[in-house]
Amino acid sequence: MKSLYQRLGEAVEKLTDAGKFKEYREASADCTSTESKLNLAEKLLRAPVRESRAPITKHNGAGDNGGELITESLQRPCEESGNPLEKQVKSYMLTCNCTEARARQILGLPPKGLTRAEAAEYLMSIRFGLSEADALRLCKKTAR
Repeated sequence: MKSLYQRLGEAVEKLTDAGKFKEYREASADCTSTESKLNLAEKLLRAPVRESRAPITKHNGAGDNGGELITESLQRPCEESGNPLEKQVKSYMLTCNCTEARARQILGLPPKGLTRAEAAEYLMSIRFGLSEADALRLCKKTAR
């Protein structure tokens, strides 16, 4: 690894070859440290990029439309569970300070403790417009 002085010496040689040493000497009058002089030399060595037109950008959906960064709003993590819906229910319970039954109701999930067939029947009944109590009674009757 090269020291700052070696890198500065090489940069000054490149500036001399490029004919920019006079510009470097005038600009480096205010620089006090070796690192700042090296940064200035490297800045002068980089050629400015000039474009005649604005660059064409591709828009790939919501990510390019200036979407906001999504961050976790809870201070404490929810308990890990294998089912992602259970994580959603627990997160909703913590956020809205409600019971698990109410969170499942708001999220449109069937009550806990139903079999797969009963849950499907319950969700279909809710979609047809039955009340939750009637849908629960109906799913218990039809599953038997």
